[in-house]
Amino acid sequence: MGGPNNVCVICNQGGELLCCIGNGCKRCYHLSCLDPPLSDVPAGVWHCLWCVKKKVELGAHSVSLGVESIWNAREVEISNAEGVRRQKQYLAKYHGLAHIHNHWLPEKQLLPQNLLLAEFNSKHQVVRWNAEWTVPHRLLKKRLIIFSRLQNKHQIMPSIDSSDCLCEWLVKWCGLGYEHASWELDNSYTLRSPRGQNLVKDYEIRLQKAKRTVDESRKGSYIKLSKLPAGGSLPKNQNLLKHVNKLRWYWYNSQNTVVFDNQEWAMTVIAFVLSLTEVCQPFLIIVASDAISQWEAEFTRLSPSIAVTIYSGSRDTRKTIRTLEFFEEGDCMMLQVLLSSPEAVFEDLDILRCIKWEAVIVHECQHSGIENPWEQIKILPTNSRILLFNGQIKDTVSEYLNLLSLLDSCDDLGGFRSDTIDNLGKLKERLARFIAYGSIPELSQFVEYWVPVPMSNCQLEQYCAALLTNSIPLCSCSKSDPVGAFRDILFTVRKCCDHPYLVNSSLQESLIAEGCLATELLDTGIKACGKLQLLDMILSEIKNQGQQVVILCQTVVGVGRASIGDILDDFLRQRFGPNFYERIDARVVPSKKHAAVNRFNKKENGQFVFLLENRACSSSIKLSSVNIVIVYDSEWNPANDLRALQKISFNSKLEQIKVFRLYSSCTVEEKALLLATQVLNLDNNLHNLSRTTSDTLLMWGASYLFSKLDDYYADRSPTSALNISSEQLLLNDTTKELLTILSETSEYNGSGCIISKVQLDVGRYSINLPLLGEGKFQLKDGEEAHVFWRKLLEGRNPQWKYSCGSTPRNRKRVQFFDESSGNPDTGSDEVRKKHRKAVNENVDPASIQVEPKGHQLTQAAGCKGGSSTAVSTTQSQSVDESTSHQTDNVNPESNSNFIFGQSSFDPGVHVDKSQEIVTSSNEQKSLHSIIKGEMARLCQILKVSVPSLISLIYDH
Repeated sequence: MGGPNNVCVICNQGGELLCCIGNGCKRCYHLSCLDPPLSDVPAGVWHCLWCVKKKVELGAHSVSLGVESIWNAREVEISNAEGVRRQKQYLAKYHGLAHIHNHWLPEKQLLPQNLLLAEFNSKHQVVRWNAEWTVPHRLLKKRLIIFSRLQNKHQIMPSIDSSDCLCEWLVKWCGLGYEHASWELDNSYTLRSPRGQNLVKDYEIRLQKAKRTVDESRKGSYIKLSKLPAGGSLPKNQNLLKHVNKLRWYWYNSQNTVVFDNQEWAMTVIAFVLSLTEVCQPFLIIVASDAISQWEAEFTRLSPSIAVTIYSGSRDTRKTIRTLEFFEEGDCMMLQVLLSSPEAVFEDLDILRCIKWEAVIVHECQHSGIENPWEQIKILPTNSRILLFNGQIKDTVSEYLNLLSLLDSCDDLGGFRSDTIDNLGKLKERLARFIAYGSIPELSQFVEYWVPVPMSNCQLEQYCAALLTNSIPLCSCSKSDPVGAFRDILFTVRKCCDHPYLVNSSLQESLIAEGCLATELLDTGIKACGKLQLLDMILSEIKNQGQQVVILCQTVVGVGRASIGDILDDFLRQRFGPNFYERIDARVVPSKKHAAVNRFNKKENGQFVFLLENRACSSSIKLSSVNIVIVYDSEWNPANDLRALQKISFNSKLEQIKVFRLYSSCTVEEKALLLATQVLNLDNNLHNLSRTTSDTLLMWGASYLFSKLDDYYADRSPTSALNISSEQLLLNDTTKELLTILSETSEYNGSGCIISKVQLDVGRYSINLPLLGEGKFQLKDGEEAHVFWRKLLEGRNPQWKYSCGSTPRNRKRVQFFDESSGNPDTGSDEVRKKHRKAVNENVDPASIQVEPKGHQLTQAAGCKGGSSTAVSTTQSQSVDESTSHQTDNVNPESNSNFIFGQSSFDPGVHVDKSQEIVTSSNEQKSLHSIIKGEMARLCQILKVSVPSLISLIYDH
């Protein structure tokens, strides 16, 4: 828009003006002064009629302000009178012009544009020019250009003579957003090409259809198709034709329907839409955000003639999409198919509810994470709703009620609210009336096994150390947990079950003996974790059998900012090689996810492990030959893992996929599974967890583990190393039983003595035999939790082998920073009897120790010669950040112990135990001064002395 000093060339008045950006042109206009007048600022780069004429006569570059950016470079051979020489050239994009108008310019011509060259060199490694940007995707708008209206250089005069009429088209380009759309003359090479002519034809057809009057009685009687509709690349498939006819029958009768299909849901929907190309109202397809690109690709492959609009992006982007795609002249609805995520639909619900939809098609919307999406979908006006499911739906009364509320117009579902088997059966029968094809999966596609795994000695020590270090909150009589201490303990001990490196990233140093070869680091990391030992053995067998496996893991982040996924990635890369597995986590963009799935599905590539984070599961993942899933670490509610897996399409040769859930026996992992068999499911982030439930989880197996720790310390003689431990025997037996189940030839009926076969039914797990820990110990009924912990923890002072600094701190006199602390009148004698409690949420409790002389908080980096470093106050972060199921972009430079930088198992890691990282005395004094100053400032505000303040804190 024009500035305050500009005036309209028609009326010579100021105000809000539309300015031409043509080279050297300064003309401005009121929107109302244009002929025809405009109601809104036109999309794209706008040129006045004079500049358009200049563009027609002299070419598009004549109205450009010059080079805008540089996108590529090359060297070519140039022939001249002096011979052949090499010339450096750059691909230049011009202001206001699309990439189709880019030119290769010699470096000499661009020397005045030094800043552009510098910018190109800086971004050249990450942003590459794409030839796809020169291919027109769709025509958005059309405007007439009548040059006889030009009377002089200042005015536009009306004229009825249209003999010199030309057209400009607003072109959206492949691979680029709407902000890159540009106006192109209809006599340009782009629109004269066969593709351009097809786009013009498609636009005219859509416009004619949009101008028709909608007649609700147009359907007439149902007509069954004898062949698939033309206009696409659909395969000749009788099942597909049958499914399309089913959907058409429900549509003709204005009925809602549901489809259960694991394979051809997208193809069926596309064929269904293609068979109704004569209808005037648009289709709305709601899919998960990460599945949009897959749906778009399927439409492009199977039916490029259908105009599919992707409705995504920010609010402003979606407003632009509505302006350009929804309506044309006279408010004609140009939209044909709107493909959107549920988040975008529900955010713009007030706008989209004003459109009458031919059909609303919903694919796996229950996984969107939006609370009660079905109620919001019901607001969208349509005569036909189609629900697509490519997996098992949640087998609960509430889930079936939600589906039926969207499908069934009868309002008599209130009598089925109670969660009973009888109600569930009746609701299934009722849902069956709306099934177009497929059937409600009565039998889960997964058969699940719970596999106990003993912890290594290192894990055992870390687990017990985490409990012992937190003896103060555990032994307290408080019935609540206001500061979340128990939640932190639960996350810490669960990390111990996954891998001890998650609790202490420097633990590797203390696990390697003096003079240990670097090549043994991988085996050291595997032996440090019972789950990893089992995984190592069974993956080798799976590889030998030529099978493929999915390893499902959580987004559990350790103290070094590396996740369990990083450790497993590291293990797979070094044990089997980088070309034998794929990894997808929650941060992977859809395009890379799709590429990884394609590589994995090609059997000739030899990849046999698909490492997948729970939060990355989506319907866009289709695995063709996977028969096995290993859940490395469960969610607190184990049913959530199966729900995540149900989002994936498994094209298995077997009726059921075998799911092996690993759990550390006699730990919180085992107790969480036991609670699931009692329909006591935990919140995944353990929010609002009661003190009683926390104690129930932590007390399970604690006394048994401490007795095993005592046995380990008492039996560390050289001769004992020759005996095979009971844990190793259990690991061997478990591996043998698991491999028996894995064998395709053996009919395993769950009659083993270690691995439990389980079944999830109506939100509750049923199990065929007790879990391993149930037979090893029993908790005393009626014993108070704090009494249990005092009996177990008080008086213990182990000589840690791996977990230096995890013992409970001895009572020490409080060292005050204030000189007045020595005054006997301040009550310091009473204060000195208090415990000194150091709290730093950034450091795992199992790795904290207090130095009595330096007044500093240090993090243990090992034992027996291991180093220790001061905890920096600049590293503070919330407990949720390091323990909850969230992930951030990992900084490679700050994670040298794991896969980013130097690997946790990498043979290239050099361990020198003789080196110690010591905090300098200057840093100690600086920390002392900071704390002293802050304490003094706080005391001044509260008007109390330092000793009195500390006394108040501990009394509280």
